Amino acid sequence: RDWSSDVCSSDLPRPVLDLIENDTRACQWCEFFEATEDDEEGGFCHRYAPIPSVAGVTPHAQWPYTLYSDWCGDFERIH
Repeated sequence: RDWSSDVCSSDLPRPVLDLIENDTRACQWCEFFEATEDDEEGGFCHRYAPIPSVAGVTPHAQWPYTLYSDWCGDFERIH
């Protein structure tokens, strides 16, 4: 996907726009990213263990949600 069409170049510093335009170091290209079928904007990061939650009746764990264009700093390109 070409993310440059989703952002206004005047809103972002040039280095950030370069990363988006070149599809580098973004969650969508990371080994740990799991896209979801019903979400065109993001998915789940499996870099670290899921986050425990006690919200609701049943305790559960949830993977952190990230956008395709996010980057946590631990990017690892898909092999």
